[in-house]
Amino acid sequence: MEPDELFDPVDTDPSIPDKLIDRTLKYLPNLVRVDVERKRGTNSWKKVNGFKVGADLNGDTDQTAEQVSGLIVMIAQSDHDQDGGTQHYRAKYHARGKNGQIQRKTFAFKLTDESDEAEPTLDKLEEQEVLAVAFDRAISLIEIQTRHIDALNQQMLSQAQTQAGQTAPLLQTIETLVSKYHEGLNMQATALQAVAEMERSSKEVEAKAERDKALIDILAVAAPKAFEQFGSYLSKRKGDEPAEKSEPIQTEKKTKTGQADGAGARPPEPQPAAEAAPQPAPEPEPQMSDEQLENPLTTFAHAFRDSILSEQ
Repeated sequence: MEPDELFDPVDTDPSIPDKLIDRTLKYLPNLVRVDVERKRGTNSWKKVNGFKVGADLNGDTDQTAEQVSGLIVMIAQSDHDQDGGTQHYRAKYHARGKNGQIQRKTFAFKLTDESDEAEPTLDKLEEQEVLAVAFDRAISLIEIQTRHIDALNQQMLSQAQTQAGQTAPLLQTIETLVSKYHEGLNMQATALQAVAEMERSSKEVEAKAERDKALIDILAVAAPKAFEQFGSYLSKRKGDEPAEKSEPIQTEKKTKTGQADGAGARPPEPQPAAEAAPQPAPEPEPQMSDEQLENPLTTFAHAFRDSILSEQ
């Protein structure tokens, strides 16, 4: 490989970036020529030097990628040694395509005063390629994350459905327990009401028994007198009791008194006889009917009512 213009290399064994070697190795099978250019403006590049790449009888390149890359770096270092500073360079590869046409590919790098080693830089095309690769990777990552999120959502949905299926029987069981609890409360209330009713009935029975006992005690005391009155009542009804003699006794006393007082007194003057007042006829004694004789209990009740006195 002979350069288009001879130059004095700064370093015969320069440090070559790995990316430059990879790019050279990529185009080496069909490589025809390499030009080294320096950047002059935003999109302006000036050729510094160049060289042809030799080929064997079969048309294959007889140089290695390290040799080609090393010559590119030495040409750039020689030009940078003249001006100094930070300079941007690029290697323009002339490679033959499948149809025989020459295709041009580039690789950019820079040299600085602080370091003699070439530092790879990217041109707009390479930047676009890098951005495209980055975008592709970002899109792939987003797709992976989206699929992962979808899978998680499906799992959450499945778990929610499973929990819903478990919740429905649980709710039904709770509803059954609540209804049974209400039934138990109703039964307890009914039992308490029945117990209270039994206690009330028992107290009423006890009170009635006490009243009956008191009544019996009273009747035991009043029974002899009641029977005595009842006997008197029956005797009066049957007419066995003799009539009272109060009026004759009073007449006899008057007669005796008159005889005693009339011994020394003047006989009374005769008075006109007063008309005798009619005497009421005595009421007939009521007699017991056959119905009363057949119902002694009724007769006893009426007799007790008629014979009871006011103080009793």
